[in-house]
Amino acid sequence: MNKDYATLMFFKNEFQIIDKTNNENNGSFKYTDVKYIRFERAKTNWLISTLSIIFDLFIGSSTGGRFKDKSYAEIHLENKKLKVITVEENLNNFKKLNEMLKQVQHNKKSN
Repeated sequence: MNKDYATLMFFKNEFQIIDKTNNENNGSFKYTDVKYIRFERAKTNWLISTLSIIFDLFIGSSTGGRFKDKSYAEIHLENKKLKVITVEENLNNFKKLNEMLKQVQHNKKSN
């Protein structure tokens, strides 16, 4: 069972992050303060995976395997950058945030 590391809550003019792994990411942020968001899906860390397999060959163990880096969203604000780790299934919440940001930017241009 996958458990998410961070929760996003959406409000009219801002969003809130509750990050269980990094308290520095917690807080409420205005949509207008966000420059952009970058997403990174979980990837296999081939270096660690390869070293693990080689190590297992030497000690005769069979615990080595594929090690993955976690998925995350990098949120670039006006005055800081947040790196919020999340499970793959919940990257959609960050994509929803990205869509809301596009809408806010569009509304700013048309006013």
